[in-house]
Amino acid sequence: MGRMKKYKCPNCKTTNYVICYGYRKKVIRLFYKYCQRYFSFNPCFTDNKVLLNDHLDGLSFRKIARKYRISKSLAWKICHQELRKLPNNNQFTFNFCNRFSHVFLFDGKYFKENIRRNLKIRSDNTYKPFMKRIESVLRNKISDQNLNHWLWCLYRDYQQDPVCLSVLTNIEKYKQELTAYRNIHQAPITTNLIEGLNGHFESRFFALRSFQTIKHTKLWINGYVLKRRLTKYTDCRGRFRRLNGKTGVEMTKKPGIDIPILF
Repeated sequence: MGRMKKYKCPNCKTTNYVICYGYRKKVIRLFYKYCQRYFSFNPCFTDNKVLLNDHLDGLSFRKIARKYRISKSLAWKICHQELRKLPNNNQFTFNFCNRFSHVFLFDGKYFKENIRRNLKIRSDNTYKPFMKRIESVLRNKISDQNLNHWLWCLYRDYQQDPVCLSVLTNIEKYKQELTAYRNIHQAPITTNLIEGLNGHFESRFFALRSFQTIKHTKLWINGYVLKRRLTKYTDCRGRFRRLNGKTGVEMTKKPGIDIPILF
């Protein structure tokens, strides 16, 4: 076993007295005499962008490590480094995009979901009739007069129940925010676009379970949004079929601007 000057010690960055200690599958085990430290090196080429795509698609570091035959710490390090190279999503929009519909899309999904959780709808049938009436009131784009009328009817029927009263009080508190979309031109009643994106977020977060740090969480979300914007549509139907094969950024970019290859 001789000296291997082409491998650097990760501690002091020198190549002197780095000794080959052995092999583990395709990974070379090395030892540095002066620092008395062991480290490893994988000479096999790994496409970092492909590895990052797997991470953003919800693959855990354990599965990535198994797929590419590297350690979990190395998988995290590669993904973290690649995420740091990506531009900030908001700055990316400012630099490359200027074409938008300017239609305000309001999402009340999580407001109603919090009500369902507080009422324990999925495990208890006690407040299901009350929740159905709440959803019927918030589902349609009605006038303030009708909204106040239906909320008053709910108050009349459930004022003796402190749980229902708390829900109605919360709705009254945020009524202005919940109905803000009515005063905006062409604001749609449905929120399928936002709910679709939220659904993808939920599935990815559920698969990942947790993040190493808050900083990495922010980097991952930034990278995931950029990847979604740069991914081609494949399942558009009806009058939106023309969007298949195109990306969201492609439809909103400034004329004459070339989008950089990020993934």
